[in-house]
Amino acid sequence: MPDDEGNEVEAGAGDMKKVVGVALLALLLGGAGGVAGSLYMPSADAATETDDAKTDGADGDVIPGLRVVIPLEAFPVNLRGSSGGRVLRLEVQVEVESEDEVAILDGTPAMQDAIISLASDYSFAELEGIDGKMHFRDELLGRLNRVLDGPRVQRVYFTEFVVH
Repeated sequence: MPDDEGNEVEAGAGDMKKVVGVALLALLLGGAGGVAGSLYMPSADAATETDDAKTDGADGDVIPGLRVVIPLEAFPVNLRGSSGGRVLRLEVQVEVESEDEVAILDGTPAMQDAIISLASDYSFAELEGIDGKMHFRDELLGRLNRVLDGPRVQRVYFTEFVVH
């Protein structure tokens, strides 16, 4: 097949340039993906360092001042004034000092009872909107700390909050 100047050229020469170009592009994109992945994804070493930071390394004791988040089971709560018609499905997680983790886990039934008792005293209208949820969260934090004898809940997180 003749080219623009009349010289004979093999039919596959242009195709070879395309293949090499695509291969180089794939190589560049793969390298960019690897760099992006290493920047945004924690490495196995980082996970080990995080786990090691929770203990002092000598005898596995917990370092004071670190916090852990403990999930409580999701449960339904009948809301006040709903005659069984409105049910709040609630999942709560509590943030505590790492040295209090065992005591908090032991107090889980008492905390769940406090959550159910408090939530069942709220109506749908009182929980509606961000202000209602924030008020409920603040009151819940105080109630949980009164129920627990010693350890303190630092923060309360709602990881599920659905009214049916």
